Amino acid sequence: MSKLFLCVLTNFLLYNYGIAQINCTSLLKKKFENKSYSPAELDSLIKDFSKLRACGLDSVALEIATSLPGVFNTLIAPSMQEPNKQITYSEVFNKIKEFKASPEYTTILKFHIANKTLRSRTVNLKEWSKDSLLFLDIFETDRSATEKGELDSFYNFMKENKIGEITYYQAWAIFKNQQKLMTPPKPQKKILWDDNQDSTLAEVIQAAKEQNKRVILYFSGWTDITSRKLEAELMYLSDDNILKYIRSKFVFKAILIDDRSKLTTKELQQDSNFVKNADNRGAKNRNIQTYYTHSKKIPYFIMLDETGKILKSLSENITKKTLDKFLE
Repeated sequence: MSKLFLCVLTNFLLYNYGIAQINCTSLLKKKFENKSYSPAELDSLIKDFSKLRACGLDSVALEIATSLPGVFNTLIAPSMQEPNKQITYSEVFNKIKEFKASPEYTTILKFHIANKTLRSRTVNLKEWSKDSLLFLDIFETDRSATEKGELDSFYNFMKENKIGEITYYQAWAIFKNQQKLMTPPKPQKKILWDDNQDSTLAEVIQAAKEQNKRVILYFSGWTDITSRKLEAELMYLSDDNILKYIRSKFVFKAILIDDRSKLTTKELQQDSNFVKNADNRGAKNRNIQTYYTHSKKIPYFIMLDETGKILKSLSENITKKTLDKFLE
């Protein structure tokens, strides 16, 4: 019997022995807390959760969900909106299965494979006609770079500078950095979200009183897809007319119910009515929403007078028409 066969047989038996040791029912019932995790804690959690591969969890879908920015948070966003809820492995397992079955998965998979390959493949301009296809997979959802001839510029940059012995990923980073240095900075447009982000609710109400304006509070969340879709459809953050109108008539503040920032001394002092049992800013913001709306629903708009008294709200059927009516 050859050594190679013995090696393969041994690995096969060890792998199946490992699977046999995993109790899928018990593992799926395990829970993890809705909290901020350190990199080491998160790595340990993912390592433990990865044992579910022996229970039918797709390895590639798991890798994508836990490695691409924002994907994992988006998958568990509904659970994360409930601060005291513990999330079961089963919930995440099912979300990853749904994610794999979604129409977007094929595109994300191609992006993931191309991204991994470009991070490890050394620049070889003789193979550019083939390797450039990996960049097209990454740009599949945004063809603007290729339409501008950026890939051609990248190729010429590598050729002129005799780029070699580094990966395509590293070469692209150098190329983009050089572009940035050569391009004069454009003035940043201040979006509505920037207004009063560091202000307490008490400061917002005081500013409204001093300016003789009303207050608009917009309850939302970083990970809430419905809010992002609403903002995009209404052009809420970029429509100059709406932006100018709101700034002229109101003091605006976006309140994020999943903000994990630590409470500042100023917040603890000035928003003291809302910090009970709050271990971060998101918890304080949820207390504010509960106080005014008795609801956890987002997105949610409310209008206050200059004393902090609620005048009206908008949380159902939010459209351009209903938002305009609300702002009257």
